[in-house]
Amino acid sequence: MDYRIILATFGVVFVMELGDKTQIATFVLAGKHGAPWSVFIGSASALVIATLIAALCGHMVHKYINPSWMNRITGLVFVGIGIFMVVSTFITREAGK
Repeated sequence: MDYRIILATFGVVFVMELGDKTQIATFVLAGKHGAPWSVFIGSASALVIATLIAALCGHMVHKYINPSWMNRITGLVFVGIGIFMVVSTFITREAGK
């Protein structure tokens, strides 16, 4: 087990998860139900399973696609999502006028 990879992965995922929609949903659910530990267990379980699926799929895809191409594809997907979010924000604002 490579602890450098564990720490690097933890750092990247932790920073990327701060303030995302999952964290906001967990915040709202804990406030709504008044059961922070139950919400924590449900949310943490969901994140662990989703992360397991992503790690296994990434491992399988790695066998067929060169890692440098995976980085390029991932970068393009993130840029595409960013462009979509910016464009949809402008369209929504224009429609609201």
